[in-house]
Amino acid sequence: MSYKEEYNHHGWRVFKTKNNKYALEYERNIISEDGALIQITEDVFNDARDPNCNLIELFNKHDLEKSEVLLKVGKPIKLDNIIKKNTQNKFHGNGYIVRKKDEKYYLRYRLAQHGDGIREFEITEQVYLYDRNKGLTMIDILKKYDLYKLDIPENNVK
Repeated sequence: MSYKEEYNHHGWRVFKTKNNKYALEYERNIISEDGALIQITEDVFNDARDPNCNLIELFNKHDLEKSEVLLKVGKPIKLDNIIKKNTQNKFHGNGYIVRKKDEKYYLRYRLAQHGDGIREFEITEQVYLYDRNKGLTMIDILKKYDLYKLDIPENNVK
């Protein structure tokens, strides 16, 4: 995003948008454990243009603790906590899930299209077992088993 005017400091910056709004953005652990984007006045912006401006002093001088928070940046999510566990009847592959339900086997994946969506269709036990053991990508599966004919909107999950 381009701004009409921007001044960068170590760990924080101020900018003026094309429609003459002012904001201050600071990274995590600069002022607090969280980072934020806050709305500021033109006076704060003008003071922050000074390359020697101190963010703590700027906060105190203009009482920025009371400023409107436009965006708050918290702690990063640890992906270790989100990793899906494979079970006897479900396998999470690279961009897809194969699962067994009532003696039938299904391939399910998220669509990369505007509006998102999920597509699912029945597969053979051979495809199910092979995918569990080989760790193929979604494209590999569609190619290897010629499943492109099933990759159609009629198989979208509603």
